[in-house]
Amino acid sequence: MFRIQSAPPLNNNSLPETVADEDEKSKPQSNTSKPNHDQQANDKNMQKQPTEATEFESQKSNRANKEMFEKEENRSLQSKNNKESNNNNSSDIERSEFNPVFGEKVGAVNIPFIDLHTALFEGNNFNTLQKGLAHYSNSAWPSDQEQIILFGKYESVGYRIKECRVNHMIVLNLPYGDFHYTITKIEKVQTELVSISRYLGKEQLLLIMSDFNHPNEQYILLADPVQT
Repeated sequence: MFRIQSAPPLNNNSLPETVADEDEKSKPQSNTSKPNHDQQANDKNMQKQPTEATEFESQKSNRANKEMFEKEENRSLQSKNNKESNNNNSSDIERSEFNPVFGEKVGAVNIPFIDLHTALFEGNNFNTLQKGLAHYSNSAWPSDQEQIILFGKYESVGYRIKECRVNHMIVLNLPYGDFHYTITKIEKVQTELVSISRYLGKEQLLLIMSDFNHPNEQYILLADPVQT
């Protein structure tokens, strides 16, 4: 005959070590645990980020405003210089005082499109043509309301002058002012067919180009004064 003895009740202290550990792990963690230092550092960094972003945007905006101000200032200065040039404020003398001597350098000629800047001399001869453009002495000067005639040689001035086109600008810089002309006609003719008429009754610039080695072919630019 067998006897069945009831086992004594188990408690936590009598559980195997592995079971007790699992029970401890299954218990909810207390909310009163101390805060993690890494988490605090991350929170501080998150708080700094919006401030740094705002400062960057502010600096970027300031730079953009500065660049815009500089551009506007440059435009204003350029406009002022153009007005002064058009009003001939840089002139040193009056037209009545301008009486150049043959062979004298009297100013300059500019053709902006081909980036040409060359000296202008009074009188048309071999010496002056070697230095730049030459003014035909029997012709008029700007503001005389007659024909202004200039001669030039490719070897002295440059062959790029053939790149000029209708509506390009020619600027004469003289002691009594700057004078702007617009090209209205371009021709290539034989020398014997060229006729010079001093009295037109209107102001016109006539630029005649030729080659030292081929003087019979001439390249002629006609230009009218720009109306201001």
